[in-house]
Amino acid sequence: GWETVRSLRGEDAGDELTTMVRDMVRLGVFTFNRPIEPVSSFVNLLDLNASDLSDLLRAVEVHRLQLQFAAIGEVDLITQDQLQQKIVLLQKFENALVSVRPTIVFNVTGNPAIYQSADTTVPVEDAQIAFVWYVVAAIIGGCVFGFFFLLFDRTIGIVERIREIWEYRILIMLLVRRNLQLRYRGQAIGFAWTQIAPILQLVVYWIVYGYILRNNFIPYYPVFMAVALLPWHYTTESLTSGMRSIMDNYQLIRKAYFPREVLPISAVITSLVNYLLSLPVMFLFIFIVKYSTSGIMEWPVPMAALYFPIILLIHSIFVLGLTLFLAGMSIVSLDTIHLTGIFLHIWFFLTPIVYSLTQIDDSISRIFRWINPMASFTEYYREIFYGQVSVSGLLPTPNIPATDSLLRSFVTAIIVFVIGYWTFRRLQDKIIERM
Repeated sequence: GWETVRSLRGEDAGDELTTMVRDMVRLGVFTFNRPIEPVSSFVNLLDLNASDLSDLLRAVEVHRLQLQFAAIGEVDLITQDQLQQKIVLLQKFENALVSVRPTIVFNVTGNPAIYQSADTTVPVEDAQIAFVWYVVAAIIGGCVFGFFFLLFDRTIGIVERIREIWEYRILIMLLVRRNLQLRYRGQAIGFAWTQIAPILQLVVYWIVYGYILRNNFIPYYPVFMAVALLPWHYTTESLTSGMRSIMDNYQLIRKAYFPREVLPISAVITSLVNYLLSLPVMFLFIFIVKYSTSGIMEWPVPMAALYFPIILLIHSIFVLGLTLFLAGMSIVSLDTIHLTGIFLHIWFFLTPIVYSLTQIDDSISRIFRWINPMASFTEYYREIFYGQVSVSGLLPTPNIPATDSLLRSFVTAIIVFVIGYWTFRRLQDKIIERM
């Protein structure tokens, strides 16, 4: 700011670094976060202390990296030339500043002079962690969970019921195979329809939100949508087929006895198989988009994908609980099917699939995660396959989700499963009567 004032007054820069700073102002490399304020005295750049110079160097370096990745989307030639001018100027400034003040170079493997000379209080002992309180909290939490589990088991006999369902695992496998065969019977391309439908929907959303509504500030926007759209299809397909599973198999119910939970479970597993079979197509899509957009050739399955089984397990528990609840409610009233269809359309736009929660205020996005479990699951899948969205133009890097967030989603999934299973068990005796 003060160099802007001095240059407007016609004062000489005096040295190369100051000239570069004024060139940054002229080219608009940095934007001011507030109006230029009057200063009591002007300071030359090299008169700043080592800490301020180090902060300045870090800011220039980070901004240069941001500009380098800013051309990932569609950038015209004029904008591309302007970006290159800014990048070259920033790089020259970094080299000139380091040559004058070599001690401010950041070295992650050593201790630069600026940090050696900093005054700080170093603890001589390790911080004492309240380990005992964590153990007590874990014991209390385990006792509370055990109490409610025993109460739940006494109400509907879940342990004995799980053992009985396990004895009918062959029937579940046969139902899943039958569901897959019936779905693709008489179709020329068969299983390929499960891949074509989400791909076509992805292309439509890509055009609408990526070009018409200009959502291009998100790097690799097609990948951003794809990693969230497939889990959403798994969820909606499980719910719609699971709540109709009782009515679609009423002839089987009348002819033989088996645990009625087998039908919704087989519907969820069928949808799960379709989702897993679509993953290779998704990884190929990620590779193509990254290579065609920025020329990056890298393995499309990141190391963070090792968390995928954990996320999928928690997600499936949540989906199964919600499916059991809707299947039970559909026994009482067929209006549940129509109401669920309407709700799924609303739920889609309340889930961050075509947009990012970073576009929303932090307090509102926090509410989204708490009241909408699918918002959290969508963010988990996106984090391990895509990465965090950065509005600064940096490329996303896949990462692992926060442990406390996963635990919260796990507790939510268990609660939904308990409510859904309890509802289904209470209403399943009305199946024959309603049929």
